[in-house]
Amino acid sequence: MQQSIGELIRQARRQQNITQTELGGSRFSKSYVSAVERNKIVSSSDALRFFAEQLGQSSDYFTSLLQQLEAEGSLPALNIPGTLGISNQRHNEMLALLDVLLEGSETSNFLAHHELPPIAPELLAKFPPHKQSRYYFLMGLIAKEKQDLPTALRSFEAALVFATDAQRAIILDELGVYYYLLGVYQTALNYHLRALDALLDEACSNTVAGLQFKIELHCGDDYKALGEYQRAFDYYERARLRLSSEHDMKTAGLLFSSLGYCTYATIYQRTTLSLPVNERASIEDMEQEFQRAIGFLVQSRNLYQVSSDTVRETNIRLTQAQFLLDLNGRRRQLALSKASGAATAVPIANCASALSEAEEQCRQVLLNWQGSTNGTGVPVELDSRIYTALSFLIRIAVQRAMLGRLGGYVDTAFRERALAAYLCQEVLNSLVESSLPWVLIQNMGTLTADSITYQPPSLPKLPDLEDGHKASSHSTVSQIEAYYAAGEVAEELGHVTTERDYARSCYQRANLCFQASLALARSALSEKTIEQNYVVRCYQRCICILEERLLAGSNISAETTRVLLNILEEAFHQLSGSTPAVEKEAS
Repeated sequence: MQQSIGELIRQARRQQNITQTELGGSRFSKSYVSAVERNKIVSSSDALRFFAEQLGQSSDYFTSLLQQLEAEGSLPALNIPGTLGISNQRHNEMLALLDVLLEGSETSNFLAHHELPPIAPELLAKFPPHKQSRYYFLMGLIAKEKQDLPTALRSFEAALVFATDAQRAIILDELGVYYYLLGVYQTALNYHLRALDALLDEACSNTVAGLQFKIELHCGDDYKALGEYQRAFDYYERARLRLSSEHDMKTAGLLFSSLGYCTYATIYQRTTLSLPVNERASIEDMEQEFQRAIGFLVQSRNLYQVSSDTVRETNIRLTQAQFLLDLNGRRRQLALSKASGAATAVPIANCASALSEAEEQCRQVLLNWQGSTNGTGVPVELDSRIYTALSFLIRIAVQRAMLGRLGGYVDTAFRERALAAYLCQEVLNSLVESSLPWVLIQNMGTLTADSITYQPPSLPKLPDLEDGHKASSHSTVSQIEAYYAAGEVAEELGHVTTERDYARSCYQRANLCFQASLALARSALSEKTIEQNYVVRCYQRCICILEERLLAGSNISAETTRVLLNILEEAFHQLSGSTPAVEKEAS
C-alpha cells in the first residue's frame, strides 16, 4: 500500500532527526504539523513548500509527491456525515482543523492558509452540535481576520448557541474581543468576565491555563479602556503570574507595558489636586508608584530590544519620557499645595535627574529612526512618534527652565527658555511642510542650551489654527503634541516676566495653544483615530498646568479659572458622550 503525503513528511522528518516543533519553525505550530502527518488535514501548498525547505529538499518536493498521489488515486478516504460528493475531503479537513484549533492557543497559522467553503444550512444541521459550533467559530475567526466584523459577530453568536461547556469560554472571549474592537468596552468586559466564569468548571490543563491567561489580559484591556486602572492592574497582575516561557516576547512586552501604564494612571489619579488632602496619596507613595511604573516599562522595553521590535521599543521610550515629565509636574504641584498652606521646595535634584532620563529616551527615539524615510509619504505612526519626541524635548527644556528659575539659577533658566522657544518655533514651522524636519532631527544630537544663539526667547507663533489639522500633511497626534508643547513654552514665559501686560499675553497664548490641542484631540476621538485614554491624558495635562498657574498666583486668575472650568466641562461632556448610550448586554 502506497504511503500518504503525511506519512512521507513524517518519515522525512524522522530521518532528519528533528521534532514537529522544529519542522513547523516560526510559521506552523506543533499541533498543525501533527495533524498533517496524521492525515487529519491536507496541508496547503505553501506549507508543503515550507516543510520541504525545512528538510533540505527542493521547495516543490512534497507538492510534486502530492500531485503524483492524487493522480494515482492513493490519497486516504475521509469520512463525513452526509453525502457531499467531491467536497467531502474539504469538509472533513475543516472539521479536523477545528479539532486542532481548539486544542491549542495559536490560530494565525491556520487562518493564513485555510478558507472554509460555505455549507448549506440543511447539510450543516446534520452535524453534531459541537461540530456546528466549531464550524461557526472558525468562520468567525476568519471573518475577524478580514475585518468583516458583522459576519464575525453572527458567526460567534451562532457558535455560542451550539457550544458545549468546554467550548463556551473561547467563544465568549472572542465575542468580548468583537465588542472591544467596536469600542463598546462595558459589553466587552461582560463577555470576558463570563468567559472566565466558564473556565471555573474546566479541568486544570495547559489549554485552560493558556486560555485563562488570554482572557485575563482581555479583562485588563477592558478595564483600562473604561478608566478603571486599579482593576485593570489586578487582572494584568493575575495574567503576569501565568506568564511562562511558552509566551512570546511581544505578549510579555505588552503585559509589562500595560502594568506600567495602569500603575502610572492610578497614582496620577490619586495625586490630583481635586481630591481632598486627606484622600490624596502622599509624596512618598507617589514617588514609589511612579518608579514602580517605570520599572515595568523598562522590563517591557528590554523585551522589545531583545526581539528587535523597534516600533514597540519606541512607544515604550516615549511612554517612559511622558511618565517622567508628568512626575515632575506632580512634584511641583504638591510642593506648592502642602496641607500647611506653605509652599515647600521643589526637589530640584530629583527633577533634574528625571529630565535627563526623559531626554535620553527621546534622543534615542530620534536616533533609531533617523534617515528611515526620505521625502513625503511618511507613515502616520512614524510621523507621530518623531513629533512626539521633538515635542517632549521642548517640554524638557521648559521644565529645566522652571527648575533654574525656582532654584535661583537665572542664566541657566534663560538659556533653557531660549532653547525651548527656538526648538518650539522650528517644530511649529515644520508642520506646514510636507516632510519631516530631518535637519532639525539630525541636529538634536548636539543641540543644547549652550549651543544656540544667545537671544531673548519669544512667544511661539502657531500655524493657522482654523481647520489647521486638515490643512497639515502631518498626523493629528503630531499637531496635538506640538501645540501643547507650545503652550508650555508660553506658560513659562508668562511665569518669568515682570511685565503685567506681557504676562497676560503669554497666558492667553498658552490658553490658545492648549485649547487648539484639545480641539484636535476631540476631533480625532470622534473620528476614532486615537484612543480615549490618550484624550483623557491630554485633558489631564492641560488641567494640571492651569491648576499650577492658579497656585502660582498669576495676574489673570479670573480668566484662568474660567478657562479651566470650560475645559473641565468639555472633558465631562466629551468623554461621557464617547461611550455609547445603549450597549448590548452580554447575556
